[in-house]
Amino acid sequence: MAKQTKNTLKQKEVVTGTVVGALVGAVTSLLLAPKPGREIRTDITNKVESGKEKTRQISDKTKVKLDDFKTILNR
Repeated sequence: MAKQTKNTLKQKEVVTGTVVGALVGAVTSLLLAPKPGREIRTDITNKVESGKEKTRQISDKTKVKLDDFKTILNR
């Protein structure tokens, strides 16, 4: 049992480290980019909107698959 807890903690640490590293890298690249502030803000806005749209698409597909799965289970 204790071994599973240690593995789980290590996995969480790795995931946390990866996410923090990615965020730091992204912020650093934006701050050091040879673009004016207006262009950087536009780029960020475009990326956020793109991410929102992808999230909506994935959410819609997941809902359809869950509905299909519920239908199969109810037979």
